[in-house]
Amino acid sequence: MRPLKSLFLKYRTNLITVFSIILIGIALLNIYYSVEVRVTSNDECIWAPKKISQDSVAHFFTLVKVDGVTWNAGIRDGDQLIEIDGKTIYQDFQAQIILNGFKSGEYAEYKYLRDGKIFTTIVYIKKLIQFESLASSLSALFWILIGFIVLIAKPDGKIQKIFYSLAVLIVFSSLGVLIPFRTNFEGFFRDSTMIATMIGTAWIIGICFSPFVIIYFFWNFPKPFLFLEKKWLTRALFIVPAIFTLALFVFVLLTIRYHLFPVMTLFSTLNAFGLITMTGNLAAFVFLIIQYRRLKT
Repeated sequence: MRPLKSLFLKYRTNLITVFSIILIGIALLNIYYSVEVRVTSNDECIWAPKKISQDSVAHFFTLVKVDGVTWNAGIRDGDQLIEIDGKTIYQDFQAQIILNGFKSGEYAEYKYLRDGKIFTTIVYIKKLIQFESLASSLSALFWILIGFIVLIAKPDGKIQKIFYSLAVLIVFSSLGVLIPFRTNFEGFFRDSTMIATMIGTAWIIGICFSPFVIIYFFWNFPKPFLFLEKKWLTRALFIVPAIFTLALFVFVLLTIRYHLFPVMTLFSTLNAFGLITMTGNLAAFVFLIIQYRRLKT
């Protein structure tokens, strides 16, 4: 082990540099996907689901933007969406997937119901950038650039290592933009199994660990809290996200590979993990304020 450690220390700076360049490249790729690939089609209205019988849900147009693309196609609030591109609409998620298959500037054929009569029209397709994904990708690029500078300046520093680890996890968590949740989610994992699995695994690790690591960072920076002397607390802080990671990975596997759970159930679970991220960021902000007040006193 000692020769390996000596070899690592000898080339540590080079390894950090190479790994950081790879992560910077990933962050740039995420930005490209946010701006060019994962844009969604927008028809400037809302498809509101409404239960019309015990086993049937219909979708009605609402908040149709005046002089928008749907308005100009003749559709008005209260009209019922029947088909898009010849495909009967059962879920708004399904409608969005169909619409996303069109390029910007193309026209999609809509069939809708008004006053008992069925009409057909064509709607001009606009594309909308997912600013949440773009912000996440830009943030990841910022974190890894700063994290690289910080770690290179002091490779042995505990705070520097935590900060860099957090930057790596934030890049991992931004990988979600590479996964086509809105279009071909299952096909992505079926057709590109190895690459999709690597991306999905890194993304799961990122979203599960980053909220806890950012809390751990502000427990240590700029001055460690005394409760960090309790080793079990630190262990628990990393055991919990490890359990989350394993559980979510198994859940995804059972959903995609063995079809034991509906995909929509998986998506609902992933949305719940977004709440964990928000809670972690809020807790980290609270500890930052406490740290600031400690420094003042």
